Amino acid sequence: MTTVKHRFAEIHQTHDSLKTDKLWSTLTSNQVSVITASSICQKILVNVQTDAFQFNDTLLHLQNLVLTCTDRLKTTVFLRAISVLLQYHAEQERFHNKIEFTLTSTHSSTTTATTALVHPFVIICRQRPELCDDIFFEVDFLLNEYNENEYYASLLDTMDSFFDSILLTATTTREQQKALLFCFTNAYSSTSLRTELYYYLVNVLERFPTRRAMVFYLQIVDMVIAVFTSPELPESDLQSIATVLFYQLICRAYDAATYGYPALPYLQRTLRIYEMRDICSDQPLTTPNAYLMWPSFSYLLITAQTVNDQDIVLKLMYNMIHRRSCQEKQDDIDNMLLGVAMLPLFQTWTEIVDDRHDPKAKKRKALTLDIISYVTKYSANSMKEKHVLKTNILQTLEEIQITGAIAHVIPFLFSFIDNDGQQNYSTPSNSVTQINSLLFTTPNVFSSNASTRHFTLDQLARLSSINAGTYSFKFPVFLLVLYLMRSNEIMTSETFLYIYHTVIPSLIDINDPISTAKVLQTVLPMIQGGYTSQHQNNTTVMAAVGFKTLVKIYEHQPRVWHEVKKAMANWILHRKSTLRSDDTLAIQMELAVLTSMRDLCVQHPRACAQDILPMVVSLLQSCTDLNIASIALIVDIMCVCINAGLVEPRSLWNVSISYIASFAMEHSQNQMIVLWEKICNFFAIVGDGNEVSESYYEFKDNILFNYLEPLMSSDIVAIQSYAYSALAHFPAEDIKRLLPEKAKQFTDEIITEPNHAQMDVLRQLLSHELDHMRRNLFKEDGTSNINNKSQESTATQLQKKDKDKEKQRKAIGAKEADLAGRFVKAWEQAGVAPGVRTGYTIAVLHTTNSHMNDHLTATGTSATPSSDPITKAKWYRCMTTSIGDIGLTDHLLIRISCLSGWVSLFETAFGSDNGNGDSTFEIKGSQILRDLLTRLEKSTVPGTTCNILLALTGFVLTIHRVSPSFGVTCATQLIDLLCSKYINSHEQRSSNMSTLVTSDEVQFAVNICLGHIAGCTISNEKLSTQLLNLMLDQATSNKKQNMDTTIDLTQFARGYAASIYTAALMTWPTKTNTIDNLAKNGLSTLLQYVNGTRQQGLSESRALGIMMGWASRISKTDMYDVCWFASETLKLYSEQGLSSKMNRGVLLGSCWVAAYSAIDDDGHFDPDIANILREAAEKASTDNNMSQHYYHFSVALAYLNRVDFLCRNETEHFKNFGALLRNEVKTIKDTDVNAATTSILSLGSLLGADYLSPTIHGHPYQLTSSIRAYSNEARVEALDTLGSSAGVLGGTSLAVGNLKNTRIAAVVCGKLNQVASAMCDAKTFQDDNGNGETAAVDELLLNASTEPKSYSRLSNNTSFLRAVFDSLTQLVNGQSIQQQEQHAIEILLSSLCEVLGPLPQVNWFPILTNISGISNHLRMLAIRFASLHASTSMSLTEYIISQLSEPQDNQDTQRLLASKVGFGKVFELCGLPDRNPSLVGSEDEKRRRGMDAVTKKTRVSEMRCIELFESYIKLLKTMPTDIQLIFFSTLSDHLPPITKVIDDDEHLELLVKTLRDITYFNITLPLLSGDKEVRKEQQSLLLIQKLVECSVKNSEQVKQHEITSENTYAHCIAVTELCRLGRTGPVAPTQLITDTVRQLLIKKIRNENETIWDQIAKAILQVDGTSTKEKLTWVTRILDTLIVIAGNNNSSDTENEEENTATILIEGLAHGVRQVFSRMWWTSPTTEDQCLIRETEALLPDVRYMFSHIMYLGNAYPQEQQQMVKRILKLNTLANNWRSKNQFEKFFIHVIRDSPAKAIHSIQNNDQVIQVVISE
Repeated sequence: MTTVKHRFAEIHQTHDSLKTDKLWSTLTSNQVSVITASSICQKILVNVQTDAFQFNDTLLHLQNLVLTCTDRLKTTVFLRAISVLLQYHAEQERFHNKIEFTLTSTHSSTTTATTALVHPFVIICRQRPELCDDIFFEVDFLLNEYNENEYYASLLDTMDSFFDSILLTATTTREQQKALLFCFTNAYSSTSLRTELYYYLVNVLERFPTRRAMVFYLQIVDMVIAVFTSPELPESDLQSIATVLFYQLICRAYDAATYGYPALPYLQRTLRIYEMRDICSDQPLTTPNAYLMWPSFSYLLITAQTVNDQDIVLKLMYNMIHRRSCQEKQDDIDNMLLGVAMLPLFQTWTEIVDDRHDPKAKKRKALTLDIISYVTKYSANSMKEKHVLKTNILQTLEEIQITGAIAHVIPFLFSFIDNDGQQNYSTPSNSVTQINSLLFTTPNVFSSNASTRHFTLDQLARLSSINAGTYSFKFPVFLLVLYLMRSNEIMTSETFLYIYHTVIPSLIDINDPISTAKVLQTVLPMIQGGYTSQHQNNTTVMAAVGFKTLVKIYEHQPRVWHEVKKAMANWILHRKSTLRSDDTLAIQMELAVLTSMRDLCVQHPRACAQDILPMVVSLLQSCTDLNIASIALIVDIMCVCINAGLVEPRSLWNVSISYIASFAMEHSQNQMIVLWEKICNFFAIVGDGNEVSESYYEFKDNILFNYLEPLMSSDIVAIQSYAYSALAHFPAEDIKRLLPEKAKQFTDEIITEPNHAQMDVLRQLLSHELDHMRRNLFKEDGTSNINNKSQESTATQLQKKDKDKEKQRKAIGAKEADLAGRFVKAWEQAGVAPGVRTGYTIAVLHTTNSHMNDHLTATGTSATPSSDPITKAKWYRCMTTSIGDIGLTDHLLIRISCLSGWVSLFETAFGSDNGNGDSTFEIKGSQILRDLLTRLEKSTVPGTTCNILLALTGFVLTIHRVSPSFGVTCATQLIDLLCSKYINSHEQRSSNMSTLVTSDEVQFAVNICLGHIAGCTISNEKLSTQLLNLMLDQATSNKKQNMDTTIDLTQFARGYAASIYTAALMTWPTKTNTIDNLAKNGLSTLLQYVNGTRQQGLSESRALGIMMGWASRISKTDMYDVCWFASETLKLYSEQGLSSKMNRGVLLGSCWVAAYSAIDDDGHFDPDIANILREAAEKASTDNNMSQHYYHFSVALAYLNRVDFLCRNETEHFKNFGALLRNEVKTIKDTDVNAATTSILSLGSLLGADYLSPTIHGHPYQLTSSIRAYSNEARVEALDTLGSSAGVLGGTSLAVGNLKNTRIAAVVCGKLNQVASAMCDAKTFQDDNGNGETAAVDELLLNASTEPKSYSRLSNNTSFLRAVFDSLTQLVNGQSIQQQEQHAIEILLSSLCEVLGPLPQVNWFPILTNISGISNHLRMLAIRFASLHASTSMSLTEYIISQLSEPQDNQDTQRLLASKVGFGKVFELCGLPDRNPSLVGSEDEKRRRGMDAVTKKTRVSEMRCIELFESYIKLLKTMPTDIQLIFFSTLSDHLPPITKVIDDDEHLELLVKTLRDITYFNITLPLLSGDKEVRKEQQSLLLIQKLVECSVKNSEQVKQHEITSENTYAHCIAVTELCRLGRTGPVAPTQLITDTVRQLLIKKIRNENETIWDQIAKAILQVDGTSTKEKLTWVTRILDTLIVIAGNNNSSDTENEEENTATILIEGLAHGVRQVFSRMWWTSPTTEDQCLIRETEALLPDVRYMFSHIMYLGNAYPQEQQQMVKRILKLNTLANNWRSKNQFEKFFIHVIRDSPAKAIHSIQNNDQVIQVVISE
């Protein structure tokens, strides 16, 4: 039986029996009824009120009950209890301040005293969504019970987190959102509650994600809009809310139009709000910023998706301008900005389809035209009060949150304001950027400034041609241009022509037939009306313009050729059918058509010429009233057709051109100038023709003699030029028929009447001459002992050459060779008496070339000595033996002449290597040099040391002759050694030097060595100055000493060294101003010393050395003062004898000077000097004071006598010469020892020995004359006597007292064999070439150590090359050079510049140096010529180096020298070829083929290149940036890649390393360290790139310099270039870039023109930023960098540091990251952006848009997108932890809100996203 239950009893029993610990378990029991549970809950609430229960504990227990209870009624009871608790929370301060309700558990409380709890309704809705309806009932309960007077705080403070969860999070359902909105719409009695809910919804709209739940968002919008008519809210609040909502809707509409979802719902509500007015004041509710809205409306209009969109946007625009027109002050929008809407308006106008039954279309069209009319009426050309405008916009941005794609318009707007709309936009790669660029470019189309207008039109055409979006904007632009042409106020003829000739054709695209058709519809009527209307001049002008435009359209769209051809054919028919009037406009039309025809034939010969040629021929045949210019154009068209291969020239000549030419000949030339130009072009084509037929030859002769020849004599210079230009195209043989007989006569004509066209004729003649010139005239080496060896390396050729020599010896040198063989045999068998071995050894040295060649073995087979060690060669054994055997104590002349023996030895040593290349040659030379230097270091005997030093001298002289660059290197090394260890200078006292070094033998050799080898380094001006000062100091120091029986060897050698060096300076073929001054100073100093002004301290030995040194290298032209001084000294002696005031050394030395200067540079003998010397010698023969030194007179006189009889063309058979020989022979046999010594030396001079010159190459004519005069029979007695005296012939024993003469005679025999061998070689060459003496002279000239001074070896009658050279010499040596002479020089030199090399060798240096002083233009021409041919000319090489060494005032010259023409040529000659020869043409392209075998390239040594480079770098520092850029571009092109290892040439490797180091430490380092300011311009950027490429090996050289504001620009460029070159070294490119980004952000470096961050973007794109995926990865890396910076702030202790970090990040985002993103996605990285904004607040919205757009792009790459979102959330978390609230945190909150839904859903931690979304 069931017990009866009573509710009241259960309730009371439960209340009495329950304790606290059982309370919550009892509530869940099934035995407890609902009413009981409700009663218990009521008791619980009371306990909470009395603080018996804790509020938060009670709330959590009730929440758990709801989540676990299965009884629906009980659940509602528990929910109501929770609702009451929430009511308590709002009513009572103690609960409200203690508990804070949040949306997520990760959200922290606002204060430390507050406990954060997730709102219970949020948890219940998530875990038990079936209770959502019950919860919304509770919400309705709470809202109904709300009484603001009884509540401590607003109920929304308690419920907002729950409301946010329903309205803002993506986890709620649409039904839940609708239910909550329904609750909000109930008519609650509390007015304040309704207001609070309204403001809350407005706040929700501000926080609502932009790309989610469009319908729900619009529902909220509609709820808010509905309240605008309520009087409950203040007007100011309504206006504020309406404005905010208006901006939100515009932003969303902008995004919708951009990303392709409906924009109409937003636009409809936008228009609603914009048109709403306050119900009280009747004022508009919203007044948005017109500067932001007008461009936004324009964007929305041009991207309108539907006609409804267009209607709404047009209404918005119309309402805005209507409001503006109704205001008294129309300043809410600047007039200039109105023009932004023109392009969208024209596009809208074109899209309206006229339909009389469609009133909306009519209305739309009328509205569009009204707005266009208004904009046209009020638009202006400049902005007013720019600062005020920008402040107004910034204030709006501060108040309103601009989000989405509309933010991208803000930078354009600010740039537009700053630049008055004249900005130059980068090439856009994004449709948003393209549209904004177009919009903000449009206003200046209507500018009153023509240049601005044209620039804007160009930019519009360029921007509209970019396909960044779906549709093209070309047609709206075209309409805009047509509309512009209707403007009478600003349209000018210049703009009109510019539009038709430039703008309209550029709008044509081959893939755009619609635009082409529309343009043709405009252009074709202009053409058709031009020749159909006879009386309208303007129509004719328009037709000409239209025809030109049509041709330009064809350039862009070949498919319109049919229309072009039709237009031309119609005009031809019309022209043939009517007589042309003399009206100027008609002539203009005719010329316009013919000019266009000509241009079409030139540019498209295959497509057009075949149609045009018949037209013009028909026109020519039919019209008799053609203008002369028209006929000329027709001839020009015919020439083009001939060149295109459509017709033969002879055919056109017969058909038409012959009649035109006859017509021109019959009329005055003044009227036919234009026509003759075109006819001569035809003649040139004929000249180029290569048809081989009799008729064609007759055709050419007809043109040459009947037309060109008369025209060349025309009085009109222009016609002369045309004729010469045409003549230059004919073969050289034909050209010569019209020129004077002699080449020099033609160059004289050029000098008299210069015509620039003559250059082409001369070029053709020079090329022909060089093509047919004998190859031996090009050869660099011939008769020298080194290069006598054939270039061919086969054994057969070597054997043949030796056989030829043996045959020649039967005629020349047989006796000498026999004697030499005896010396060699005796020396080899070691059977020589010790007393004469010295003489025999010196003799053997002189015979090594003819008797010690290693290229043939004993059996006659070939060997390859260069492959064997040098120690096995005969010459090496001779060298080692000679060093120990030779003693130089016998005679002064033997000491001096011994050097020629060492030269002969080393000529033999290197002779067999001539064909093995420079590398083998230098390797062998380096081995010999090391060997000799080692011997020198170990030597302890003065005589041995002396021999080694002389051997080194001979070695350097030989090396320098064969390879000047290597010779300079060896000479410099030896000079350093001598100056540091052996020179006994005043600064280095003798006490500090060893006895060995200070001995006379060693000091003699040291000074002789220094004097000779110093001449090899003259090109080094710095070293030359030092050496000259040193030698002059030693040669002119006060030390009086007389010569009695002996000569002070040290003093003699010092004087000899100084004089021979000054002589070398004076005769240096390529003297620069510095060298010339040095030479003159040295010569004058020594002359002043020897002429008696320093008589008190004059040393006779030193004076003798000075005079003999001069004699050895005398040049009567360059050293006239020396010759005069010597002759005057001899005259004085002849008249007065040896006085006390006369220095004996000067007198004796004057004999040598007189003898050697008796023959001048041209080979002419001076009898006056000869007579003076003979008189002095006769006087000395009776002077007892001269008995010991008479040999100076005798030997010098013997040399003079031989020169005399050779110049008289006598031979050795003549009696006079025989008498001289017999006289000396008699003296040797009959007189005492001293007289015999003099006679032996004199006899040697008579037979051709030269004791002063270290080589056998004296004057070139002496050798050839000696060959002609040579007689074996005449020499027999003299040679037998010398052989007997030397002890190699039988019959005479070696007397003890006669050993000295025996040694001297042996030396003389050796020298005579050396001379005879040289004559034999020259004779062999002469016979091989069959050219007699001329060939021998040529060969010798080319083998001299310096280049010939003239082209005298070329024919004076036929050689145009010689004529040019001689004419240039004549011009530069003239008294005054006028403009006419300068023009002639330019023609002559330019002709050489156009000729392919090589040229025969000659010394160009003096001529070019003189030309350089005339004008800068000629200087540059000379430099170009020198650069072109420097590879085979030492003088041209020296000229270039001299120009590089001198400071240049003219910047054009500096640019040329810095380019590949100047320093580039030096690099090339140093072994660093141009790696990009295609830029200027490779060296092979500038040389004739097959010339390498007969020419040898010049070379600049590595050391000299380094010295020149170092000095030039110092000059370069002061030069402009563009010149520096040219130089380092040249250096970059010549340096090998930095990764290339140069293993085979250590010298080249050292050169490259040194050049890089010099560049780095002098130029690159100051830029990278910030010591030198860098201008932020394009040239500076390129310069730094080249510097990095040339000198920076890896990133460590860049990273070692901390980034500062001074070096940031250079640093970033360097980083970019290193990434491009792949030279980051151990650091990965990504790490290098991110480190740089981090430093830039931390240092807060803001670049004035954004180029710093442009470089970062370029670096990213160069590394791995080409694809979208790679770019997204870089965005992640940049975010990581921001996290690092933000994370470092967590350790900061002050809010100021937090604010500083926030500022760093905000500035970096606005001015750095934005620029990088822009270059990666929005604009082309290859163009420079001129939209430069400095206001951070204006850029931040754009950065937010960029981030959100990048997130949108990440939809296709989920992994990269997820990584970006995570990092953005991390940044937000870091910023949220800072004590100070900052803009940085808000920035990323909005980024998340603007991100696409897919990006938000990719994060698993949804609470973190929710927290960001709902943030205020």
